Order: sequence, then C-alpha cells, then structure tokens
Amino acid sequence: MAAEVVRMRTIHKVLREFLEWRTPTLESGELALYSDTLKLFVASIDGHGSRRLAGLDRRIYRANYVQGKGYRLRFSQVFGPEKVAPEVRYFLRNFLGRSESANPDIVERAPRIIADLCAWLVWRDYVEESEMEDAIDQVGSTPTPRQQDFVNF
Repeated sequence: MAAEVVRMRTIHKVLREFLEWRTPTLESGELALYSDTLKLFVASIDGHGSRRLAGLDRRIYRANYVQGKGYRLRFSQVFGPEKVAPEVRYFLRNFLGRSESANPDIVERAPRIIADLCAWLVWRDYVEESEMEDAIDQVGSTPTPRQQDFVNF
C-alpha cells in the first residue's frame, strides 16, 4: 500500500480559514455571497484541477481512487493552496459562466471576491506573490459570459 500524503493546509481548509477571517468584517448578505462564491470555486477546482496534474502530483491524486466507487477525497481535500492560482482564470472565464446555479449577484461579485482571496493567500504566505500576480491581474479584467448576459438585466 502506498504512503498517503497528508497536507496540513489543503485548499478546502484554507478557504474555510479565509471565510472565517472575513466573517467579522462582512454583513450577512455579503458573507452569503462570499460563501456561495467559494463553494462554486471549490466545485470548479474539484472538477477541473486534476486535469493539470502530472508526475508525482498525479500519482498522489490517483492513489485516492477506489475502483467502482470513485475518489475517496476531492482535489481540494488533497492539494494545498499552491494549486489555487492556476484555477482562478478557469473559474472566472469558464466555470462561472456555465454554472446554472450561479445567481447574477455571484457572477457580478465573484471577480472581487476571488481577488480578495488571492490577496489574502499572498498576505498569509500560503502562495508566493509572484505566483499569484497573474491570477490577480486576470480577475475582473474580462467579464465572464454570464456577466455580459446580465449587463442590461
């Protein structure tokens, strides 16, 4: 049996920590938008993140696969915040625009919420600033397809 890699800071735990940190500073409606946006972001990461894996990371993730049952752990429960930056662009440009469950408020606010998350990840030293710069620059620079749909709503 292969040794299991256990990360102290998984994406799942770090996003929960971020939301807990923001809770005292947000009104209840804004907190709900943050929470719903982060849930969609995790769904995006869990559904798309494994496509970028290679080498050891791919073997680590595949070690969680159980024949006939699927993966024991989701991508966000296996990998740490270093995997967040490459997923920001996909989430904002592809996933969010196609998500049927995303309401117009989430679509409109998601770029700012994700930018807030990215800045916090750098501030907490969970991700190097140089790795996050491109992701932060892309946030809000191009509207997602659904944002364009709601411009005249």
